[in-house]
Amino acid sequence: MTAASGAGYFSGLWWHVGEGGTEVDRGVKLLDPDTVLPPVSAAEGPGAGPEPVPGPDPGRPDEGDDEPLDPAPVEPPAFSPPEFWAEYAVREALERGEVVTQAETEGNTATSRAECLVAAPPDRVWQAITDYENYPEFMPDTVACTVVKHEGLEFQLHQEIEVAWRRVRYDLLVTHREDRLGTSWHKVSGDLDVNDGSWSIVQVEPEKCLAIYRLRVMPNFWIPQSIADRLIRRSLPGVVRAVKKRAEGG
Repeated sequence: MTAASGAGYFSGLWWHVGEGGTEVDRGVKLLDPDTVLPPVSAAEGPGAGPEPVPGPDPGRPDEGDDEPLDPAPVEPPAFSPPEFWAEYAVREALERGEVVTQAETEGNTATSRAECLVAAPPDRVWQAITDYENYPEFMPDTVACTVVKHEGLEFQLHQEIEVAWRRVRYDLLVTHREDRLGTSWHKVSGDLDVNDGSWSIVQVEPEKCLAIYRLRVMPNFWIPQSIADRLIRRSLPGVVRAVKKRAEGG
């Protein structure tokens, strides 16, 4: 799988919400790698307090009254913690159809995640993710992708991508989930010391899914840190957008 647009940098971590560069609090981790956020409702927003809870109404007696009690008003909190603002920004960006990315770089290794909502059922997203032979047509930076071997749920792929000034070649062993809701892979050979990752498909509505892309990559050749960061920030959301566009029929 190919190895992102970004804004915000903090202790080797950067976060980016959407193509417009919306930035959240840099000291807050946006998402746990396994977190799936529910859609944002129109009533939600920063500063919106918790749901009202039932309580006694001082205007009418409690005893012998079978009517339901009116909910007691609850004052919103005086401030919202940074975690709330970060989560809200992510959920809002997803609802707008933007790609949300999160990554960490350490030395020559990058660990990253990107996700977006796709207006298509799970099987359409699955078809886009596993359309390996046609990756050069719609996946960014991919110049070749062939299925070398296929046995059961395992596919060995040979892939070639353009990275900066050179072409990178490698083989991956990709394992499909039986429920067709995700894949995972690791490097078999080639120009990368590490290339591990996965796709996950989470259905949120009958015709809408959350597509989640995770990648950990380390090349076996030297590349300046600034260039490596820029490549990851540019290419990561591009991969997810490509699947989104393909699944939605674009």
